[in-house]
Amino acid sequence: MDGKRQQYISEERQNDLPPLFGIPISVKDLVSYQHEIEPIQLEERGKMVTIGCAHLCQHKFENDCATIRLYREAGAIFLVRGNVSQVRMKMQILSQCVLTVHSENPVWGTSKNPKNQLRSCGGSSGGDAALVASKCIPFAIGSDLGGSIRIPATFNGICGFKPTPGRVSIKGCRAVLPNGDSPFKDIDASPGPLANSVDDLVIGFKIQINDKISEIDHRVEKSNFDNESFQQAQQNKIKIGIVKSFETVPVSKAMIRVMTETEDMLIKLGYEVITTEISYEELMNVRRVFLGLILGHFMAPSIKEMFDQFDEPLESYKFLYNYYYKSNKEREQFKQSMSERERDRMKALESVSMKELFILLIEMRKLCEDLMIMIFKEKDIDVIICPNYHHSAFTIKNADILGGLLDYQHIWSLLQLPCGSLTVSTVNQEDLLRQIYEDKYNDELTRLIKEDIVNSQGLPLGIQLIGQRFQDEKVLGLMKVIEKQLKI
Repeated sequence: MDGKRQQYISEERQNDLPPLFGIPISVKDLVSYQHEIEPIQLEERGKMVTIGCAHLCQHKFENDCATIRLYREAGAIFLVRGNVSQVRMKMQILSQCVLTVHSENPVWGTSKNPKNQLRSCGGSSGGDAALVASKCIPFAIGSDLGGSIRIPATFNGICGFKPTPGRVSIKGCRAVLPNGDSPFKDIDASPGPLANSVDDLVIGFKIQINDKISEIDHRVEKSNFDNESFQQAQQNKIKIGIVKSFETVPVSKAMIRVMTETEDMLIKLGYEVITTEISYEELMNVRRVFLGLILGHFMAPSIKEMFDQFDEPLESYKFLYNYYYKSNKEREQFKQSMSERERDRMKALESVSMKELFILLIEMRKLCEDLMIMIFKEKDIDVIICPNYHHSAFTIKNADILGGLLDYQHIWSLLQLPCGSLTVSTVNQEDLLRQIYEDKYNDELTRLIKEDIVNSQGLPLGIQLIGQRFQDEKVLGLMKVIEKQLKI
């Protein structure tokens, strides 16, 4: 491969090489691919995709999934797989948490944050993000349904991009279900890149919307990279909305600083920035609908499949499974000692009938329409900027609780929008002086958040950029602007 590169360089044809020619990358352990080394070396065919589940360890795939095929044709070398949360998204319900983004499973163990090994690297693409952050590889392929690219990117101090679902192929991304896939597609995931720069994210996105995509996966329509929108976003020709905090989980003092600095920077550059708010009631509706549909269509059947395969789910899954199917009376008894905020969070975890799931689906469509009008259409907003998390990476010991605070992700996942995650600062000493965190609840969750913030100096802090559907290029363009300013 080095010989081929040198030949092309000597012939001044280096631009004819594929964009990732010879670049080693990692891929998340839920994507099926056929592992094949260069023909001049020993061939190793077949690769297992475990998703952190023991019963999947022996199954190997004969073919690449659509995304892997495109990256292979782009010249990438698949060097390693990144660790994940069991069943793609770990669940925990020790008082607060619902879908927790922490990469831990019984097969490969716990992935730690290279910035601080007492901290989580996030999930479920946490292993891949940690590999990029620790410079083991320069590029990784993750996937994101409820924050699984966005959270790891921020926790590890890199950047990530979740394309618009439906614009890239999800074919071949495994689920712990009898056929390896879920028939529920109204809320879908997206595979996307994790890297150290926005330019690398752009390269990855262009590979995933390659002209061949509709031939490989008939469900994905061909789309070209919209360079005009990409440039407009870099030339003050878009309108930005900014949401600095959510009432359900307010951000820390450090994140307030980050959001204010980002807003001031963009205004100074000549962008029109409009303060936007999303009400507590709207956020609670999002949580109820999003989690109700994901639990009913995906997570509860996944846990059942693990039991049916005599696998050993994490204790959190066992708890979830038992709680999900408890009677209403048993649930009420369980919630008696909880705070009001805890009880509100638990409501989304209760089982519903097929008829109720259908009603939730109808509600989702109306809710999404209303939110898109309120957040984007009424004020002609192109890109929203909001926190990616309330603070920095949580400690591993508190992962079961703090890893489920994902309101900042789930609203955009429900709306099926393109999202970018960009690290913009780190926790400094002043952030940790006096009143590091305040909310109106003052409950056990408040105490844990404060405890987790105390020793977080130096950890990365990140923002999230969200565009309208199929306007991925505007998100990437604005990410590039902010990244450039951070380097000045």
